[in-house]
Amino acid sequence: MTTISAKTILVGGGLIENVLVLDKNAFFSGNSMKAMSGINSALTKTQIALDVQDSAEIFTQDIARSAQDFAHSDLIKVLTGNSASVDSYSEQKTEKSQKIVR
Repeated sequence: MTTISAKTILVGGGLIENVLVLDKNAFFSGNSMKAMSGINSALTKTQIALDVQDSAEIFTQDIARSAQDFAHSDLIKVLTGNSASVDSYSEQKTEKSQKIVR
């Protein structure tokens, strides 16, 4: 029997941490594959440096508008309120500079 060590078990591709990937396909699929433009965030270091006018509130409104009747405001607030720290963490972990996609 093979033993596999991982810090995280993630269903999907995952871009940030060493993960054990469980996917029904033989290739990466899911959101990580589709979102090759990056991770959505508000008030990142890059946005601030480039004077991009953004906020957690604007990000919240964007997600709620997109989700329509499926929006869960409590979950959206957690996502948008912590998005800059996730962006910073992913940049540190992947050692890649994050680009702004407009």
